[in-house]
Amino acid sequence: MSIARHIHETLSNGGRVALICNPTPDEILAATGVGYYAHVNTCDFHLVKQDAYQPALDEVVFQMPACTREIEQAFVQRVWNGFVKVTCKEKQSKTELRHLVYACASDNPTMPEIVHRYLRLGFSVGNQIHEDITCKEVAAFLGLVRHTSNECEKTRQFVRFSQQSDGTFMARFSPAAHTIPLVASYFAARMRPERFVLVDPVHLVAAFHERGARYCGIAQVDRHIAEELTSTHNLAQEEQYIRAMWKHFYDAMELEGRRKEQRGYDLRVSWMPKRFWSELPELSALSDNAGSLIPHRYAGTHGSDAVTPQLKQAEQTKPGRSLM
Repeated sequence: MSIARHIHETLSNGGRVALICNPTPDEILAATGVGYYAHVNTCDFHLVKQDAYQPALDEVVFQMPACTREIEQAFVQRVWNGFVKVTCKEKQSKTELRHLVYACASDNPTMPEIVHRYLRLGFSVGNQIHEDITCKEVAAFLGLVRHTSNECEKTRQFVRFSQQSDGTFMARFSPAAHTIPLVASYFAARMRPERFVLVDPVHLVAAFHERGARYCGIAQVDRHIAEELTSTHNLAQEEQYIRAMWKHFYDAMELEGRRKEQRGYDLRVSWMPKRFWSELPELSALSDNAGSLIPHRYAGTHGSDAVTPQLKQAEQTKPGRSLM
């Protein structure tokens, strides 16, 4: 492999090397394999993201070369099989693969190097890598896994779908990790009869689900398409009323002491981070107005049981209180 030879020659002349790679499991495995075959010391060789790296004066920068998908996949599989062989006992490989995928989904700018050092450590110490969680390489790697796992849970909790005029459900969510591909199957199972689109405008990825499908299609999108998909000017007629009902329920179930100047505010923002608030209809003042249209299914048998168009706004509780 020519890049491994060039890296080895550079290091033999006393230089240091930074290898730029995409933040994906396949490319990080391939880059780790390149360093392994170049017989480099991890002190003189590290992996970096293209958009999160400032080269040092004594570093030589290499870019992972483009190659055919077949060659890349064969090399990646060879590196992964070698890692699993020396580090994993029976039935551990699936857990290790899950950890790798979650770690690589992190937005941490040093993620490629953290994963690289963990993989190289595994090749050196074998199965002992699972026995010393206080080791700095292991602790850093598991920290990435935990962060992404937490972001996946927040994604499942705080995504809010809105029905469009064509019946499609649309949601916009901005997690602090690349979580949409990891949680798309959860929404597919919950909303199998529905057609929906879930867009992440930060990582420029979208999950598309057709009615009755068991899984979602995942696609990269550009920023213009992401903004176009999440525009709200095509909402269904009844969506305004449903948002108002949800906000009314949220306000009715609120807890005392969650205002900014009160003791419970820190607990609230811990469980419901403020970075998600702008996408939550239950926290939007626009949801106070239910509009004039009452959907038939909420109107009661003879209309007498219908929630009033303004959802009894005069009875809504004091602002600044919340469920969280």
